[in-house]
Amino acid sequence: MTTERVQHTCPRCGETIVLKPGETVAFHRCNPDSLMPSIPQRVWNLAKAAAEFVADGCKTVSADEYAARLAVCDACDRRKEVWCKHRKCGCNRLIKAKGRAWKCPMNKWPA
Repeated sequence: MTTERVQHTCPRCGETIVLKPGETVAFHRCNPDSLMPSIPQRVWNLAKAAAEFVADGCKTVSADEYAARLAVCDACDRRKEVWCKHRKCGCNRLIKAKGRAWKCPMNKWPA
């Protein structure tokens, strides 16, 4: 009989749960700050971001500022692949980091 523990990643919040052999995840309480915004919230956030981008003249940041923003995102615990999991965001960070009008929801990007 094996005594190895199995790791399970919660598909909603990304938290790793360690399971005993034969154990399954029946219930897991996700940290609300770890969850992506709902689809309607993400659509609303996208609409607001598009309006901000247009109001700013569709300006983008320099290549250096873009790289600096992505470096911050890469080190962030709210990052999930290309997505920002912050409840006020939910953006594709590769796109959002490019727009001059757009800000990090946690104010982490350099000014």
